[in-house]
Amino acid sequence: MKPMTFAALSRLYFPDYSACWARKKMIEMIAVNPLLAKELAGCGFEHRGFFFTPRQLDLIFEQLGEP
Repeated sequence: MKPMTFAALSRLYFPDYSACWARKKMIEMIAVNPLLAKELAGCGFEHRGFFFTPRQLDLIFEQLGEP
């Protein structure tokens, strides 16, 4: 799996939202899932980042399901 931009992943989960709102909703989904937030933080995730690493994507897909 290749790295993916935050915007691209957000738009996959929220295709009917603008890029800005999709990103905000993605941040919210991560924040309300303490296990996911903790695991992502352990992999160096910062919500101001531009890319998700393959490992971070794996964690997101495990916790939230594939979009």
